[in-house]
Amino acid sequence: MKKIKKHLLSILLLVILCFLGIGSYEENESNSVTNNLNSASISDWNWSKDYDFGTKGVIKWNVEVSNNSNKYIEYVTVEFATYDKDNRLVSSNFTFIKAIPPHNSRTESSYADLYRTEKDAKIKITKVKFSE
Repeated sequence: MKKIKKHLLSILLLVILCFLGIGSYEENESNSVTNNLNSASISDWNWSKDYDFGTKGVIKWNVEVSNNSNKYIEYVTVEFATYDKDNRLVSSNFTFIKAIPPHNSRTESSYADLYRTEKDAKIKITKVKFSE
C-alpha cells in the first residue's frame, strides 16, 4: 500500500511540474509577442465607405505592414477602428497579415461595418509573432 501511495504521489508531482513548465512557456511566448511590436510598422493604409455594398454598405480598409527585422514574421495583427464626429468609437475590426519575410512588406484588405456616422479612423499593430 505504501508503494502505491509513493507511486501516486510521484505521478501527481510530475503532473504539477508539467503544468508549471507549460505555464512558463506560455508566459514566455506571450512576452515575446508583445515585445516585438516595434519589429513591424504600418507603411501605408487607407479606408473608404462603400454605401452600395450589400444592403447596409461597408467600410473597406487596406493596410501595408513592413517587417523591420532580420527574422521572418509568422503574422501581424492589425486593429482598425472608426470614430464619429465627437471622437466616440463607432466600430472596430482586426485582420492578420501573414508571412512577411525580413525587410519586406505585405498588404491586406479587410472590411468593417458601416454605420454612416464615421468621420475618422485609426489603425495600429497589436501583435507580432515571429516564425520559429
